[in-house]
Amino acid sequence: MRLAARAAARPRVLHVLDSLGVGGLELMLLGLIERTQDQFEHSICSIRGAGACADRFVAAGAPVSVIGKAHGQDWRVPWRIAQVCRRLRPHIVHTRNWGTIEGVFAARVCHVPVIIHGEHGRDATTGSRSDHRRNRIRRLLFPFIDRIVVVSKDLERWLLDELHVQPRKAALIPNGVDTQKFRPRHEHERQQLRCARGYDSPEVLIGAVGRLQAIKDHGNLIAAFETLVRRHAAVRLVIIGDGPERDALSAEIRRRDLQHVVRLTGYQDDMAEWLAAMDFFVQPSLMEGTSNALLEAMAVGLPTVATTVGGNPEVVVDGVTGRLVPTHDASALAAGMEFYSLNARARTQHGAAGRERVERHYSINDMVASYTTIYHDALARRQPG
Repeated sequence: MRLAARAAARPRVLHVLDSLGVGGLELMLLGLIERTQDQFEHSICSIRGAGACADRFVAAGAPVSVIGKAHGQDWRVPWRIAQVCRRLRPHIVHTRNWGTIEGVFAARVCHVPVIIHGEHGRDATTGSRSDHRRNRIRRLLFPFIDRIVVVSKDLERWLLDELHVQPRKAALIPNGVDTQKFRPRHEHERQQLRCARGYDSPEVLIGAVGRLQAIKDHGNLIAAFETLVRRHAAVRLVIIGDGPERDALSAEIRRRDLQHVVRLTGYQDDMAEWLAAMDFFVQPSLMEGTSNALLEAMAVGLPTVATTVGGNPEVVVDGVTGRLVPTHDASALAAGMEFYSLNARARTQHGAAGRERVERHYSINDMVASYTTIYHDALARRQPG
């Protein structure tokens, strides 16, 4: 049966993820699935476990299969992904990041018509022996992949220059934001949101959002904030998210005696409201692709202080929508935060410029349209002549 006939109703897309925790990748994919259910029949394969986002994918119409990978090297993973492929018979398998690379092999073995792989950011092993080994494996597998999607120009350069991917196979699709959900609020509404979360009007509320893991470098943020709060008592810091570093960060906050001015809230469902309550946003990461949290903060109208890594310099225009600072530099981070803490006019101007930039360049509708085109074009190329 011809591919076109088999995919006549809705092509089946199997998305392979390392896990289904609450993170930028998972939330981006959820938004994509919710907006394309009329065009594609989506399903999820999670390699490690169900995670906090599993129910949300199911509610969006994308059933979840869990592999249950054991700790360390688990040679059964490709065969279990292959079993999922044989059961669901997808027209497209879309793997994402190194943690799902076994899915490329499984899809190939099962003769899935289209294989797409996405790279959403580099990890902490960059430049190490492990990183070189991973890149060798990527080079071996990339010939079997129809398209390779990256979310930033920085990753596109890595793909073309270091991994020597053919330009026709590379596709740059930046992450997109729902600018209706994430939007600026009138001042009276902002004050209500702040009050509901325990913050007074004169306080300057600084926010950070992200998974609590070492690569996000929240420890450096806490050190920088300590410098700032010693100079300006009215500043407050809230860190939203959860992850393996939470206990260590809590201990660091207590060690520095910052419990009264720094909060770890864990994951929050009402992220748009939390962002609207903030005065500005901080992104201290050591590695990023295109940060959804950063885009959402800008969409709300917040100026940003972000590190010069990955896609951050593509998103933040230094001195126009925010401030860019080096990694591992608590002093520079504190200086960037101090600038916005003391300058309400700059907060307003840079926040408005950031909102405009997101509307122009990081629309979720543009992102969805790009993925839709990639899927349809790849299927059309595989159709027999």
